[in-house]
Amino acid sequence: MPTARRARAVTPKTHVSGAKPKRRAGAVTPGARVSRAKPKRRAGTASVPVQRAALARRARAAKKQVAARAATRRARLVAGGLGITGIHVSFTSHRPEEVRRFFLESLALGDHAEDEGLGYLMVRAAAGATLGFGRALPGPPEAWRPPREPMLVLEVADVDRAHRLLSARGVTFLAPPADMPWGQRVAMLRDPEGRTMCFAQPIPRRTRPRA
Repeated sequence: MPTARRARAVTPKTHVSGAKPKRRAGAVTPGARVSRAKPKRRAGTASVPVQRAALARRARAAKKQVAARAATRRARLVAGGLGITGIHVSFTSHRPEEVRRFFLESLALGDHAEDEGLGYLMVRAAAGATLGFGRALPGPPEAWRPPREPMLVLEVADVDRAHRLLSARGVTFLAPPADMPWGQRVAMLRDPEGRTMCFAQPIPRRTRPRA
């Protein structure tokens, strides 16, 4: 009677018939070097420094556009490119002392200038805006300006340039630009209703003509 063979006992750490042990998925072999893969960037996306540089370029471009629009608005406000820097309205006064007290004391417009020789008072009402009061000139009122109406003075940086520009547009002047004793170079004209107005430019004191 054949004897039964005893089964060969296998210990848990013993490999049967030389077979290699299976490695679990994701397991790391002892001593093996682990490489950390860089995260993949999605197609069409830029790195953070590149994005920041692009944003800075767009910001600079937008700032230039805003500045260009502001310069265009300023250029349009300079009355057709005439370079107007201020407005002065000149009145004829028959009671200069009362007018002087009213504007300098009652209205407290202390920033003023006076020319005693010409009998003229200039009061600064705001930045770039002044009012003038002078004694009545000899001769009929129409020789200077219509009765009861002031003269409008547009102060410019270059009166000769304004004269050339407006003459090319068909504007007729009463006389070409000339230096006046009160320290301005003036080009006078009349508007369609006969009001006297002029363009004026300050001239250096040393080159002013004598009264």
